[in-house]
Amino acid sequence: MSWSIRQLKEEDADAFRTIRLEALLDSPEAFGGNYDEESREPLETFATQLTGSSAVFGAFQDRRIIAVMGLGG
Repeated sequence: MSWSIRQLKEEDADAFRTIRLEALLDSPEAFGGNYDEESREPLETFATQLTGSSAVFGAFQDRRIIAVMGLGG
């Protein structure tokens, strides 16, 4: 089993979208977003979140994203 943590890039948008939507379903009170609204957003919206002024990091286990953390500025 291999683990890694790295800053997410635009090409990680699909994985980021998937884990974010799962988290919104599981623990909506922990987020400022809403599953119904965010699930309708195009993939480009999530890619933009990864290229803006904030940094989003992903933890991967065997190449599968298992956690994210964002740092805003």
